[in-house]
Amino acid sequence: MNVIEKTPTRLVIGGWKTGAFFMAAALLGVPIGLYLLMVRNEPATIWMNLFAAVICAAILFRMVFRERITFDVEKGEAVFDQRLLLRREKRRAALTPVSRVEIDSHTSSDNRARRRLVLVTGHERTPFTKLYSGGTFDKEQALLNDWLQEVFADTWRGEAARLRATPRAEADEDVPEGIRRVMHPATGLTIDVPRDWSASVSEDKSGPLTLFGVTLLQRLDRPGPKRGVDDGGPWNTLLVGGAEDAGLKLTVHDGPLTQTLTESLEGPWSKEWGAEVLQTEPEVEIGSMRGFSVARHIPAGATVPTFGKVSEPCATRQLWLGGDNLHVEVVGLARLDHPDIQHAMDAMFASIRGSSPA
Repeated sequence: MNVIEKTPTRLVIGGWKTGAFFMAAALLGVPIGLYLLMVRNEPATIWMNLFAAVICAAILFRMVFRERITFDVEKGEAVFDQRLLLRREKRRAALTPVSRVEIDSHTSSDNRARRRLVLVTGHERTPFTKLYSGGTFDKEQALLNDWLQEVFADTWRGEAARLRATPRAEADEDVPEGIRRVMHPATGLTIDVPRDWSASVSEDKSGPLTLFGVTLLQRLDRPGPKRGVDDGGPWNTLLVGGAEDAGLKLTVHDGPLTQTLTESLEGPWSKEWGAEVLQTEPEVEIGSMRGFSVARHIPAGATVPTFGKVSEPCATRQLWLGGDNLHVEVVGLARLDHPDIQHAMDAMFASIRGSSPA
């Protein structure tokens, strides 16, 4: 696809699918060729040609001759427009500062990779088209994400700066403008996050995986369906997303904290994912909860649990806090070349306030 229009508030890319014209000519030629090559007055030949014509018409009807993707910040929407042979299809999705473009992959029956573009906003995933195709879409994904990052960079940084400038407040104090305070309903634990960043919650299951009394895995996470923070209902996992390669995950677990700093340093982050330890804090205290934290370096191209593959070198901070009957695990991620986002992550960690006794 080629860039049709590119401004600070609007990006349009699109193009004609030249391969579709050649395929259309071939499909139209199949029944015509069969008809000319065979005896015209035989009933079997007539039915064979009709059958071939119906198949070709069905394929032609689904063929895409022109595609156009429009991102409009002022309207706050993304539009994917397909012009097919006999019809036109449009798909729309909300466009926000936390929107990003990903590629959904699908393996066909002949083991060929098929792909399509998907707009991800918070926990909402909107495919631009119902159909998978053989295109790679790497160029389009990079172009769209680079533009989104450029357009919304000031918004991300503004919200991050506002959060950093906010004094550390107690859970019962008013929330400043531009900041969202998320409270865990069962415990009263709170954390402040930028309002323009995405935030979703879920009720996840976590525990050992056993088979016939034998423990195969010490811990297996089973994510629950994600929903909005304001939707109500119980949850134990909060997921916050902001700039590219940036996010925070907070998980509330039942029972006291049994994890130790030594176990964390020798865990999968170091052994399996090769994350270099940058700093450790053996004693951290927030309210009535106590624990420890570890900061690590994540190289570009590495895959981080929850946040996926990172495009640039990142820093991550892990925090464990324990109370009498519960413990909290927090993981934050930000790129090394985004110090302001790193400071925003630090501010989110600092805003955590202790829960009521469970």
